Amino acid sequence: MEKILVRVIMHKNNAYLVQYVTDENIINRVIVPMSDLEMKDNKQGYVTEEALEMGIPHGIPWEIHLNDLNISSEEFAIALHKAGIWTYEDAINDPQGRTNALRSTLTPVLREVKTILKKYR
Repeated sequence: MEKILVRVIMHKNNAYLVQYVTDENIINRVIVPMSDLEMKDNKQGYVTEEALEMGIPHGIPWEIHLNDLNISSEEFAIALHKAGIWTYEDAINDPQGRTNALRSTLTPVLREVKTILKKYR
């Protein structure tokens, strides 16, 4: 069984919170028993794929909750234009306008994040 390099985030009693990156470049955190962790140094170790799959997931699974959100480049372009950003010079000279355009485009996402957070109190 292949062992995966993990970063040790913290440990308590006989359990470790570890972080690893999947082949799809997704960062995951799971809790694994001390017996499944082979320490490399005080911040890293190796855990089998099977132990990672059996680990207790840690944190909010954002990818599941935010899966259906869609922000189009067209919406962002409209927001930039409404903010008066049409050219390179406009964008460079008005960083606040860029930020406001992005914020207005992300408003539905931020609302959804707030709703999700209420579920995990």
